[in-house]
Amino acid sequence: MLPLCIVDTNVLVAGLLTQDPHSPTVYLVDAMVEGSLPFLLSPALVSEYKDVLARPKLSKLHKLTAQEQEHFLTELVANSIWREPSPSSYMPPDKGDAHLWSLLESEPKAILVTGDKLLLEQPPKGRLIYTPAEFLDHFRPRLIKRPVIRLPKAHPSDWASAESLEGTLTDWETQADDDAYRDL
Repeated sequence: MLPLCIVDTNVLVAGLLTQDPHSPTVYLVDAMVEGSLPFLLSPALVSEYKDVLARPKLSKLHKLTAQEQEHFLTELVANSIWREPSPSSYMPPDKGDAHLWSLLESEPKAILVTGDKLLLEQPPKGRLIYTPAEFLDHFRPRLIKRPVIRLPKAHPSDWASAESLEGTLTDWETQADDDAYRDL
């Protein structure tokens, strides 16, 4: 069984920006989107994801529109385990990461996955913090990876949406019903 993860914003952004489809950050972001990685989210972490993805310099790099960013974050929230933790009793090395410490404290067995050296070097007592590569070294065999089919340099706007599939099921059901009645 996989441990619950807390995926730091820097990992999420790196997974969206890298051109290497075999990067550990891409692997983790894909697993979050497809729902094969159990991970925690909180209002503060989603807010940070949203704020960072909307930064003009990053928006030029990931090329997601505001609507695509919202859709992407909605998918993450839908696949997450939601927590609204109390403030942590631990003081993080960077006050801006207090929400991560609060999530860690809310789930004793949760693992923080980050690229932030300061957090990696100063974890809260008794808590595990891994880089994306370290996490995959430990847990990849347990992570059931379903293939994510993407076009080259694809981003969430290239993934099938409910709107693009609208009517498909209804048309199929109608045809199946017609065929069933014809056989009677």
